[in-house]
Amino acid sequence: GEFKLALRHYNYQGLKADVDRAQEVIQQAEAILPLMSESGVPEVAGRTLERDLRGLKLVMPKATDCAIVQSAEEELKRVLGAVERYALDLPEVIEQGEQAIPKGLDPGLVDEAKGHLASYEEAVRTLKALIEDPNEVPPADELRA
Repeated sequence: GEFKLALRHYNYQGLKADVDRAQEVIQQAEAILPLMSESGVPEVAGRTLERDLRGLKLVMPKATDCAIVQSAEEELKRVLGAVERYALDLPEVIEQGEQAIPKGLDPGLVDEAKGHLASYEEAVRTLKALIEDPNEVPPADELRA
């Protein structure tokens, strides 16, 4: 129920911890279910647990994807906050570096800086797209890449 509410209202704060805990609960419940009938627990208790487990398993893929997005967003914001302090200076620094290459600067440093700038700009575009349209959550595999 809480996952459905979080997903419906796009409230993903702390969702990763909840998803991790739900995975543990699923494993524990699956281990307990076969033992319930053997131990004399009323059948209704087992059926209730099975029903709740099915519902939880149905929301887990979307909850997992949303938790990955939320975690990635937090980390991107944290890192980009530090990077932004220097990223705005990067084009000017690259230009200065290109001018210094004929004087002996290692061109690999300039190329590396250009690569980092391109990566930074792509990360900003991706983050903005996720923030603008939270319904368009890429599959978890793409976010991990």
